[in-house]
Amino acid sequence: MPSVHELADKYGDKLKFAALDTTKARRLAIKQKVLGLPTIAIYKDGSKVEEVTKDDATVPNIEAMINKYLYINSIGEVLGMRLELGKIHIKDIQFAAESKIEANVLYVNKEELVKAVFEDDAIKSVDLDIARPGESVRITPVKDVIEPRVKVEGRGGIFPGILSKVDTVGEGRTIALKGMAVVTTGKIVGFQEGIIDMTGLGAEYTPFSKTNNLIVIAEPKEGVKQHEHEKAVRYIGFKAARYIAELARSLEPEEVEVFETKPLLEQIAEYPDLPKVGYVYMLQTQGLLHDTYVYGVDAKTNSTNYSISNRNHGWCNCKW
Repeated sequence: MPSVHELADKYGDKLKFAALDTTKARRLAIKQKVLGLPTIAIYKDGSKVEEVTKDDATVPNIEAMINKYLYINSIGEVLGMRLELGKIHIKDIQFAAESKIEANVLYVNKEELVKAVFEDDAIKSVDLDIARPGESVRITPVKDVIEPRVKVEGRGGIFPGILSKVDTVGEGRTIALKGMAVVTTGKIVGFQEGIIDMTGLGAEYTPFSKTNNLIVIAEPKEGVKQHEHEKAVRYIGFKAARYIAELARSLEPEEVEVFETKPLLEQIAEYPDLPKVGYVYMLQTQGLLHDTYVYGVDAKTNSTNYSISNRNHGWCNCKW
């Protein structure tokens, strides 16, 4: 597999790559439980710890598996992580016969995108529109605003727990489309949905008046309950963002921002004067349109209890 040889060039200083011709070593292949080809396996301390095989042996999956073990030592400690966030700036959106990104313009095949996201039984129709900064347009009721992103290297996929498997995705390379957003709208679900004014005084109160917005208008079927309606529109927005972001998978970003952590003790030694900060995030959930989701799961359905010590305020026994 030529692509695996490329990975060997990329990671050869960290891992030892070896190949086995199963036609000449059938007994060894059987002993190692090689049940299909191709099979790519990770060995650690003489034992096989993970593998991908057959249709799952894609370059992204192989690289994700490699990175998983590069950043974890023998006792499970995270050794450090590096995330490259590539940015492509979108200066306009236009409907066209072919979906593509060219010269900072996003071209969208309207029928193709609608077909890609229109899968929910709760939805009657899906339509698309475009709103640009400065246009005399008000978008309401706004349900969600999503920046399209695609994971091109490293573990997991985009929107883990929603459109991809639950995984730690803070390493590798992600490409984000800046200057644009996917905005979902349609029949009102409940109280306190949003408004985006693309011009005038109202535009000063939202950052999304400055983005080129691809508007997804999803209308529910009659009799659909509020929570089913909200969930269907939410997923349609994520799918639309994924469709758009995939157009950038093979493009070179205009700029790359790097986020990196080193092994804990090494980082402490390098920055001895930095304060040691612990971050506690409260998963507040208040019902329809105000729920918080963790890896796609509504926080109010999670019954885990956490006890948090606070030096100034005693103990808090929290359930979220």
